[in-house]
Amino acid sequence: MPSLHPLELPEVLLSVASYVSERSLPDCVRVSKAWHQVFVPLLWKDIALQKSRPIMPQAIHSNSQFVKTLRICQSFAWERAAPVFPKLDSLTFEYSIPDEYVFDFTTRHPFLTYLGLVKTVLPLSSRLLDQLIGLYNLRHLGIRVLQADEDNADKVWQLCARLERLDLSYLVISTQGNLGSTEFPHLCELRGIDCDEDCLQLVLSFVERCPNLQSFDWTLCHSENQRFIPVFAQLIAAGTWPHLRSISARMFKHEDDLSRIVQSMRRITDFMTDELLFTPKLLGLLRPHFSHLQALNLTLASQA
Repeated sequence: MPSLHPLELPEVLLSVASYVSERSLPDCVRVSKAWHQVFVPLLWKDIALQKSRPIMPQAIHSNSQFVKTLRICQSFAWERAAPVFPKLDSLTFEYSIPDEYVFDFTTRHPFLTYLGLVKTVLPLSSRLLDQLIGLYNLRHLGIRVLQADEDNADKVWQLCARLERLDLSYLVISTQGNLGSTEFPHLCELRGIDCDEDCLQLVLSFVERCPNLQSFDWTLCHSENQRFIPVFAQLIAAGTWPHLRSISARMFKHEDDLSRIVQSMRRITDFMTDELLFTPKLLGLLRPHFSHLQALNLTLASQA
């Protein structure tokens, strides 16, 4: 029996694979049969479907068992006939997709841990909300606008109660859709939240019910909402979120509010604020966190 070349030993190939860039994967696939077996799953692990870099439908069907992360950037005629990806755990639609398409994809892939609807601006239907609530592995939802009328508000809160991370640009919930007794013990990351003034108090109550929050990015675009910033600062000072480690403080306009938050946080690992508020006083307050501070980002007010 002929001996294997050292570069075809499985343990060596796995080590080599850890240094190979995504661009080099197609070349690695063509080296030999042994390399083909190792690198084909890596080549198809994360794919993006876009018309500028087309992938033949036959190739997708043949390698669907390797796909774990799928990003669909544009509408395709064969969407409804797309194969089942048995290992798929992350699915992103980077265009405004009809509810029925999302329903179809999630029906065939019930083990998703992440779903991205990054261009969705229309309210999610009651049928689709029920579908998403039924995805028991879903932990991370990214959506441009999460909105619901009074009839579906309870379903939105029920969905959020199962998530660990929520990324969105705008939250629109009927002011009549109160939280009731819903708590959100699993949510540890909230990013990009903004809302109309009418539902700001409801959103503040929502965030207040996330006791295990670790990372928070609240982007308040409306000047009317700035009056709630001192309330938010008081909640942090009161220990509402004892595990909070990462905060984007771009929404703060006054040094006193920002200083109060920094003083109240037990451990800061990531911090972002307007460079105009980064004064010697704030630097002094951050100094006790330097030993575990991993990221410090200063932004211009015009870029916030």
